[in-house]
This record gives sequence, C-alpha cells and structure tokens, in this order.
Amino acid sequence: MNKKFIALIVCLAFILTAAIAFAGPYDREIADQQRAIDRGKASGKLTHNEAATVQDNLNHIKGRLDQFRGNDGRLDRRERASIEKMLQRNDRMIRRLKNNSIQRVY
Repeated sequence: MNKKFIALIVCLAFILTAAIAFAGPYDREIADQQRAIDRGKASGKLTHNEAATVQDNLNHIKGRLDQFRGNDGRLDRRERASIEKMLQRNDRMIRRLKNNSIQRVY
C-alpha cells in the first residue's frame, strides 16, 4: 500500500513538473500578475476600479496570446515583443497602483 502511494505521489509530481515546464514564460508571468492583482484586492492596496482595470488588461493580454498561438502554434519576434511589452506595462501599472500613497497636506 505504501509503495503504491509513494509511486502515485512521484507520478503526480512528475506530471506537475512537466506541465509547469510546458506552460512557458508568458503563462508564468500572467499567473504572477494574477496573484498580484488578487493579493492587492484582498489587502485593500488596489481599489475596485484599479483592480478591474489591470484585470481587464491582463484578460486582453491572455486573449492576444491565445490568438497569436492559434495562428501557427508559435510566436514570431513581433508577437513576442508585443506580448512582452504589454506584460511589462501591466506589471508596472500593478506595482504603481499598489504603492500609490495618500499623504496629508498638513
């Protein structure tokens, strides 16, 4: 029983590792941004409107990535540059909005 259980755990770990490796760098960056948005909403660092804006941006990026991958299954240099630029811009926006501080004027 224990040997079968250990074998099952090892198989699951292998499958998860392969899935993560197959996902690629853009999927990882998208997941990181999604976590940042979720944490920002939960902590109150992002307002509802701020979170909605960066979430809409992220959804647009995911749609474009799917569209580019759907053409031929690969991304050419122009498509990679476009996705990277949008991801970097949205990441900067998330960080800026999470850290925008309100200060007293007196």
